[in-house]
This record gives sequence, structure tokens and C-alpha cells, in this order.
Amino acid sequence: MMSNKPEQYTDVAATLSAAVKKGGGKFKLSTPGQAIRWRQRAYYYRKLLTKQGEPLGPLAHMTLRIEGDEPTTVIIEFARLVGTLTDFNDVPITPDDKEPALDDTKSAVDKILSRL
Repeated sequence: MMSNKPEQYTDVAATLSAAVKKGGGKFKLSTPGQAIRWRQRAYYYRKLLTKQGEPLGPLAHMTLRIEGDEPTTVIIEFARLVGTLTDFNDVPITPDDKEPALDDTKSAVDKILSRL
């Protein structure tokens, strides 16, 4: 059973913090079982933050996956706009594609980590 205390997930928080700063990444572990377990813990950590009312920032749009050709590696990605947005008359709409400012993201991550 996983802990209900975010402070038990400092390894996850540190890894995700680094991934946020770089826009994603790959986290390689020793065995496929460790990769699966780490991915479960990372998603559960995000759920705990949500339950506590913490602002998730880019973690809200995080995807963690393990591919068959690299079963010991967790791929950490953050959602990007895919597709074309239009109004009801099919006129293209250009969304604001700016990422949250790095300082804002770092501030949010630091706030979360300071509570651990």
C-alpha cells in the first residue's frame, strides 16, 4: 500500500521537478518492475497533491509511459496542443502557446517541495 503522505515521495518530487524544468525527459531504472512502480508512485503523488489543494501547474498535464522497447525507462511528458482550433465558422483560432514562465513553474515546484 502506498503512503498517503506527500513527504514520502521526495524522490518522485525531485525527479518531476527536474523534468518540469526541462519540459520532460526519460527516467531510467534498473528493472521493468521498478519502472512500473515508480510510475504508479508518481501518479499517486500527483493525486495526493490534488487532494491537498496544491496547484499542480504542469503536473496537471503530465503523462508517464513505458514503451516496450525500453521497459526500464519512464518517459515523462507534458501535454502540448495537437490539432487545429477553430471557431464555429471554421476560422482558425491561435491559442496562447506560451508555457508558464519558468520562474512561475519553479516557484510552484519549490512551494510543493518546501512542504515535504
